[in-house]
Amino acid sequence: MNENKDPKENRSKALRFIDRYGFMVLLGVCVVAIGAAAIWSSDLWSPSDTAQLPPTQETAGQLSQLDPTPAPTAEPTAQPSSQAQVPPADESESAQAVQAEPTKAPQPTPAPTPKPSEPKNTATNADAKLAKQMQVPVKGEIIRNFADSELVFSETLQQWMTHSGLDMAAAEGTNVVAALDGEVVSVTQDAMMGTVVTLKHAGDVQTVYASLAPDGVIEAGATVKAGDVIGQVGTSATSEVADGAHVHFEVIKSGTRVDPADYLLSSDE
Repeated sequence: MNENKDPKENRSKALRFIDRYGFMVLLGVCVVAIGAAAIWSSDLWSPSDTAQLPPTQETAGQLSQLDPTPAPTAEPTAQPSSQAQVPPADESESAQAVQAEPTKAPQPTPAPTPKPSEPKNTATNADAKLAKQMQVPVKGEIIRNFADSELVFSETLQQWMTHSGLDMAAAEGTNVVAALDGEVVSVTQDAMMGTVVTLKHAGDVQTVYASLAPDGVIEAGATVKAGDVIGQVGTSATSEVADGAHVHFEVIKSGTRVDPADYLLSSDE
């Protein structure tokens, strides 16, 4: 039976098999091993993992030779404007904005200033003593007032003009007296104002008496007291001849002509 075959014969058959088919068996084993290794490698390294690996210089050179098409250039992304575009406002809103006035900050209301009692005349407050001492040069009607800030009509010259004194009508030849104590500084004949006497008083005050009669006039340099006669009423002022006989009376204080009525009215009280 086969079980009783000689072991030497079996060994001899095996050697003959290996000698005849051993190379083929070995080659098959190698092919199987290589195939298994390839399958194992493909599982470990997927195409997506390979694409993520940075190419080496050698691989990059090979890729550049294989694909001459340049890589697409990324287009620059439009940057947003630093200033946002404001949509145009409605025309009615624009008109309202133009017409709207800016709101003003509330101003503090000043405390009301107590109103001083109005003086009867400016000279009484400025120089009450002078007003009490001054006398009226002649008793008569006031026919033209002092006017330095407004115009009055001149009947003689037929024009509107200022008036530097106070005109007091009286009968021709009526005595004219000094209004204050003082000194006669000049007696002149003026082409427009006629015979003119000027007195100097204390406190830088002067009084002027014009349109006097040429005769009976006091001499220059004389000292007078208030109420002393210095001349007579006349009609010598050619610029006021239409007004008739009168005295043109002026008060000059610190070089400025002031309203004589402010002093004369106070002296009558």
